[in-house]
Amino acid sequence: MLREKPSKGHTPKASTIPKIKSQDGDGNPKRSSQLLSKRATKEILDEIQKRELGKRHLVYFDELKSNGRVAGRTDSGKLVNVIGSEELLGKICEVEITKTALYSLEGKVV
Repeated sequence: MLREKPSKGHTPKASTIPKIKSQDGDGNPKRSSQLLSKRATKEILDEIQKRELGKRHLVYFDELKSNGRVAGRTDSGKLVNVIGSEELLGKICEVEITKTALYSLEGKVV
């Protein structure tokens, strides 16, 4: 049995997720991905960040904050804040992670 090749604009993709509709608390239809998106993203980010507690990273410091802190990034791009002064700017220091936030880490220079 021969099948016609689908037209160029209508080729199904294997990665396409069906748009399952559901209702929110107000009875409005929403896609399931929208219902889970924000909560799931926050939970996943929290879990990833919590794994960093107690770990040590080399951090390049490049930003002086107004609250007596200095910010820098690890070699993997994670934002790290420490208490410090402009003496740390331009330096790479070992930092132990002491606290996590959603999009950044807090630490102390070791």
